[in-house]
Amino acid sequence: MKNKQRIQRNVPSEIAAHRVSCYVAAALLLIWCVLLIIPPTRSFAVQLLGICGFCGVCIGTLRLTSLWPAIRFLRAKSVAAIAVASIAAVVFYAWYFSLYHYYPTWDRINYWSMTVRFNAETSTSLVHTIKDVYWSINNSDYNDLLCWVAALPTRLAPQWTTTFFVLTILFLLPASFIITTFVYMHAATSTQCQTMVLVTIYAAILCLPAFVRPVLIGYDDVVVLLLFVIVLAGVFDSHILHSTPLRIALGIGLAGTFLLRRWFIYACLGLTVAAIVYWGCKIALTTANCRRTLFSALIRAMLTIGVTTVVCLVPFPGFLRKSLFGNQSVAYQAWTIFTSYQAKFINIGQTVGWLWLAIAVAGLAFTAFTGFRHHESHLLQLTSLQGAMLVGAAVGALLFWQIQDFSPQHWYIVCVFIIVSYCLPLVSWLNVIQGTVAGRVASAGVVLVSLIGLCHGIGAFTFPEPVDRALSYVTGTTITTPTRSNDLAEKRQLVSYLRQQTKGKRLVYFAAASDDLNSTLPFSTCLPECIVSPFPVANADVDSYSGFNMQFFDAQYVVVSQPVSLHMNPNNEQLVTTLNKTVQNSNSVVGKHYTKMKAFTFDHGVTAIVYARTSEYSRADIQQIAKIIGNLNSPSQSLFRQQFREYLASKEH
Repeated sequence: MKNKQRIQRNVPSEIAAHRVSCYVAAALLLIWCVLLIIPPTRSFAVQLLGICGFCGVCIGTLRLTSLWPAIRFLRAKSVAAIAVASIAAVVFYAWYFSLYHYYPTWDRINYWSMTVRFNAETSTSLVHTIKDVYWSINNSDYNDLLCWVAALPTRLAPQWTTTFFVLTILFLLPASFIITTFVYMHAATSTQCQTMVLVTIYAAILCLPAFVRPVLIGYDDVVVLLLFVIVLAGVFDSHILHSTPLRIALGIGLAGTFLLRRWFIYACLGLTVAAIVYWGCKIALTTANCRRTLFSALIRAMLTIGVTTVVCLVPFPGFLRKSLFGNQSVAYQAWTIFTSYQAKFINIGQTVGWLWLAIAVAGLAFTAFTGFRHHESHLLQLTSLQGAMLVGAAVGALLFWQIQDFSPQHWYIVCVFIIVSYCLPLVSWLNVIQGTVAGRVASAGVVLVSLIGLCHGIGAFTFPEPVDRALSYVTGTTITTPTRSNDLAEKRQLVSYLRQQTKGKRLVYFAAASDDLNSTLPFSTCLPECIVSPFPVANADVDSYSGFNMQFFDAQYVVVSQPVSLHMNPNNEQLVTTLNKTVQNSNSVVGKHYTKMKAFTFDHGVTAIVYARTSEYSRADIQQIAKIIGNLNSPSQSLFRQQFREYLASKEH
């Protein structure tokens, strides 16, 4: 009641504020146009458009939900408490990133390096940038749309650690806060916000290892996470029943989530099923004379969202074709680690934390029992939302597992659903006992357990092995201790040596595929000052994804290692192992073409060795190598045979 009176008193001020915001927006637009026209500031204006456009979609969607007034009219005490918790998180993230001392490679620099290149190419014109982004969406597995959003933060903080520190602040903190507010709005029975409960949930979310890990180890997917969280909040919002603008905004948000990172479609599909479950239960709990009206409104909402999503995706036929018919399950089968669904679900419990899953399941059972026993509509609706979230997590996981198992960034598919599912009962229970000693103890306990899980995850303290393992299972397995390498000078020497030998032009093949030694290492050593590798490189790291890279026969230099450098099950990297071994064997059909040049010693007892090719491969040599590869016990044999057949055919002309 107090909140309603407060909102009513602020209606005139709201109108005045809206008028002022329109003037400010017009002034900012004018300034942006000036920046775009002036050549020295044109690239800045283009980069600014990327993040402003993304934030416009996010804020515009959020403003249409009931979450917006709940956020706007938070008590000053709550805002201050959230600010203090956020500052503490920022200090922790700054400390965490300061510990890194290594050259990140592969996925950890993929989008960052692409964004560095994107920034270097945005000085031409806005039209050119739009054309390039459009082309990349239709033709590339890793398109430039996400780069455009992250372009300005990367420009202002170009180093790898500083870029991801800024992305953490800009996207992870707001996503966590929106989840917190969403959970509180649905779980609390009182309209009066309990500051202690709000901060407890916010802190618990920011301490969940599986949730914060991706951005802390170098994945830009946190950008998409923010948009997905806002879409999720809108899908379960009552405004969806009567607000056409909200429905359109949600359709745009779903399409944007999919376009930014293709694999988020599995989270969106889980969200779709969760929404059907939730609103289906809502219809069942509604009085009989209102069910038809509610059902009709939901059908209109679903159609509007669906049509908007399709309309937004239709201009990208190449993207849709690659997503729907790209044979992803074959290309990414090497990333499947667990062989049974039981093992996969157990892995979810061990990664997220059995404690939080237990709270989610126990909370669902208790809320459902209490709601049905006492016929409390609020508890029944809360049960519907909890159940829908668990269903959404299960559906998203099951669909994604048809392609591969979760890599660090893919945990976002289930994490948001699971977080909401266990935070809902926590808010409900904590809200009941707030203001009492038990309430303060419970809140402190939740935060303490979360902090212990986070500190244990980064290796701040360790226990004997059985205790360590048990603690990991309870609060979630480790994030990652920031990598500190002692071989940076040796890696720079390797790259410098190869640059001298190749003159920056000859091809170098990497028959090595570990986090420390792979084909992206040369590029990593010179980022962000350069936008391309200091010399051409080639590789084939995963059998099912790359097959046999025929550039191997054209490479003037090959980098191998002792022992062989791998990053997954050896059965999935047999080509790396085979080439690494045969290049070093001077009596083999491969090794007879090479001479050893120089060796470099890295951490963990790894020696990187450079071999130079001294003679050309004959057709007979290639056919013999094809037989060697054909004798490998690999599920990718059909891909290998096709590649060799096409390569040999091309040599006939």
